[in-house]
Amino acid sequence: MKNILIMLFKLSPIVLLCALVMNGFDTLVSAPIAFLYAVIVCWITTRRKVMDIIDGAVESAKDAMLVFFIFMLAYGVATFFMTTGVGASVIIVAMKLGVSGRSVALVAFLVSCILSMGTGTSWGTFAATIPIFIWLGHIVGGDAVLVMCACAGGAAFGDNVALISDTTVMTCGIQDVKIVDRFNKQLVWSISCVTLASICFYVAGVVMKLPTGAVDVNSALAQIPDSAWAVLEEERPAAVELLSQVQGGSIPFWMMLPVFLVLGLAMFRFPTLVCLAVGIVSSVLMGACIGTVSSFSLWILCTVHLPMREAG
Repeated sequence: MKNILIMLFKLSPIVLLCALVMNGFDTLVSAPIAFLYAVIVCWITTRRKVMDIIDGAVESAKDAMLVFFIFMLAYGVATFFMTTGVGASVIIVAMKLGVSGRSVALVAFLVSCILSMGTGTSWGTFAATIPIFIWLGHIVGGDAVLVMCACAGGAAFGDNVALISDTTVMTCGIQDVKIVDRFNKQLVWSISCVTLASICFYVAGVVMKLPTGAVDVNSALAQIPDSAWAVLEEERPAAVELLSQVQGGSIPFWMMLPVFLVLGLAMFRFPTLVCLAVGIVSSVLMGACIGTVSSFSLWILCTVHLPMREAG
């Protein structure tokens, strides 16, 4: 009982911080108050010197700053992958392989896996893949629930294992684990889950006796209502750019290279910041070659302003 009370007492600074924020206190006010209270709690429960406690807090703040910089670069990579043509190339290649009612859920799942792994954002992947594959599934006679589950599962896969996922960055920062180490450990069992899920999605299509006729992706995009485009434009403008590139169909397949560069460097245990920087630079240079990146102001906007705002 005593240990439980001590544990609850140690959690009380978090409760205080939440209470202050919920009662309308500004974060710049509530955070210092909660910090000072946490110092007192730590001194009471551990009997450490106050200066040692503060020094430990400063060291933790240094680690938090590194996590923040990784966040900024991660959001920069995600934005560029969705606007320079990297994400669109993944979808276009998948579509050229042919999609039927029986295979649309499987293709949606695999495309969502690759796209979310490359961009590190599950919500961005939802916005990019669901409008395409829901309407595509409707055209080819697929099952809407099965397709929705496939998109959600694939997006969650990338959010779980991607180097640039905010979830990955945050958990690694809290646990003091190198992101590339987590990536390499997660990859084995995550790919196992993807393999099993892929089999299940295809088997489900066979069992449900879905049709096997293929259709062009532009037919699906043409049927997306204007209201859906308006919501995407407001909530995920990068996804609108990606869908427009898919509709144009002019993005070459080699624009997928930045994704594999980032993943390859991670597998060889290069520092996370290096992997992300290579992803940004390669996507920009290749985007400039095909015309999707045309101005220096876009570079500043996507690599500095937007990532800092989103990471904040």
